[in-house]
Amino acid sequence: MSAATARPHRLEAHTWRGGVLIDDTAAATPEEVRSSLRVLAEVGRGRRTIAVIGELDVAPSDQLDAHDALGRIVVRLDVSQLVVVGDGARHLHAAAGLEGSWDGESVLMSSPQTAYDFVRATSGEEAVMLITGGARCDLRSLVGRLREDSL
Repeated sequence: MSAATARPHRLEAHTWRGGVLIDDTAAATPEEVRSSLRVLAEVGRGRRTIAVIGELDVAPSDQLDAHDALGRIVVRLDVSQLVVVGDGARHLHAAAGLEGSWDGESVLMSSPQTAYDFVRATSGEEAVMLITGGARCDLRSLVGRLREDSL
C-alpha cells in the first residue's frame, strides 16, 4: 500500500505524567507508522521519546523487510526507547539493535501487559510516547491503562 493509498488514520494526543501520549493504535501499515514516528521525533525534540510498536499488517513475504526498515528508522530519528510488542514484530527490535550501538534502548515485550509494566517503570516524567502499529496486537488496552494512570 503506497502513502497515497494508505488508509487515513488519526493521531490522538493526551497529557500523560507531565508529557504527551500519542495514540496511533489505528496505524497498521509501514507508511502509517513511519509517519507517526516522524511526529514523535518532532513533538519530542529535546525530551525523552518512547515508541511502542506492535506487529504491522503486511504480507508474510514483506514481514521481515517492513519491520527491519522501521527498526532502523527509529534509531535514525533518535528515539530514546523502543518497546516492541509481540513476537511477530521481533525483527523490528533486532533491526534497531543492528542499526545503532544501542544497549537496552530497544526491548521486546510479549504482550501489552508486559509493555505497560515496562513503560510505567521506566518512562519518567514529561516523556513523549507514541503507541502505534496495533493491527495484529491490540494496543488500545495499553493506551487505556496509561490514560487511567494520568487521571
